[in-house]
Amino acid sequence: MACIAAEAQERGAQDRLANKLFDQPLRHESVKIAADPQAHGKGVLNCFYYPQLMIKEASYDDDKGASLLAFTTLQKRDPTCELAAGEYEKQIENWGGYFLGVKENYVFFTGDDLDGNGTPFAIYTRLGDRLLMDSGVLHAVELTTPARDPEARPWYENPLVLRYRRSYLASCSLRIDESACWKTIQRLTGLAQAAPPSCSAAYEAQEKSYPAQKASIRSAPSYIDYEVEATLDERGVIRIAPIGAAQKCYPAL
Repeated sequence: MACIAAEAQERGAQDRLANKLFDQPLRHESVKIAADPQAHGKGVLNCFYYPQLMIKEASYDDDKGASLLAFTTLQKRDPTCELAAGEYEKQIENWGGYFLGVKENYVFFTGDDLDGNGTPFAIYTRLGDRLLMDSGVLHAVELTTPARDPEARPWYENPLVLRYRRSYLASCSLRIDESACWKTIQRLTGLAQAAPPSCSAAYEAQEKSYPAQKASIRSAPSYIDYEVEATLDERGVIRIAPIGAAQKCYPAL
């Protein structure tokens, strides 16, 4: 089983290398990690080298998600691919997932499980500042220079535009009070359609499967799936705007 897990970890690294949304690394190194009876079984350390960054990801065959995620802004010499922390290394804390990719100075990490119909992701600058956390399915990751608006705050280096199907978790249940809950969702998301997508079928399916939990299912917060465009710069999120109408509604269970 350990060999199978290690092979899966390496396949995951290769899949990320082939991801066309992101920059290709200059090189990729993979180092086997010996088992530590006090902590972990065997594992793999993957190191991805880019023109300005080196990303580390350590995964073990007895753990879900990476146990170490870190990146280093490159200086005169490339850091060694090893578990020991380098001089300029920045470790990512409180994130249960994996390295996803790099776009110029932006570093993407992905969650290790679904969140609604999407996967959580986080975006960091090369200085280690987290810009955005959300959940969805990424369609496009692009660098662009939008038209400057003298009334808006200034743009900084490397503005980034994402397009993705967002899985938004509301704070309320559309099954319980559709009108009030939809107004709250509209206010927080910018969705302009008059009414939400129907939630009835998704909630009713769960209620029929678990009749003893009908009340708690009805009151479960609602997920809404919809397409968005998010625009960021290195100072933070500028805008997350809907593209079209909401597509699906379902309970958070």
